[in-house]
Amino acid sequence: MVGLNRTTIIPPGWERHHRPVAVSTMTGLCRVIRPGQPGGYPDFEDGPETVLVETVCRVQQQNRPGRVNAEGQLVDSRDYLVTIPANAWPTGTVVNDAGPILVVDGYLPGHAGDPDLVGRHLRVEQVLHGTLRFERDLYCTVDLTETGGAV
Repeated sequence: MVGLNRTTIIPPGWERHHRPVAVSTMTGLCRVIRPGQPGGYPDFEDGPETVLVETVCRVQQQNRPGRVNAEGQLVDSRDYLVTIPANAWPTGTVVNDAGPILVVDGYLPGHAGDPDLVGRHLRVEQVLHGTLRFERDLYCTVDLTETGGAV
């Protein structure tokens, strides 16, 4: 994009230069995990989870939909926009029905945050992309009618 006198409005390197400002707004501590695979006979215990990344984050609830599933049961879910540093998302990570899962572990020292978020397991549904990348946005959901939504 070109402004008056052929000056560029957004110069090269602008997003990289401003990433530290975006990261400074992330006061939460989170980790992205891949849940362990179900175990087999005889114990059927799940295998260990795989930690994909531990990083700072910013979490905000987007809406609180209530819907009825095919069996007529009310499903109580929440949608969240989670922001992590631009380069924190592991390259090649596949997003599917099994995850990955983002776990809110706490807050940076000096930040109280929302205690109801700590321990919450949010399923990553989408990794959002854009032409300017100051941070990486993740669209997440939690189904509170199932175990694992809140600890």
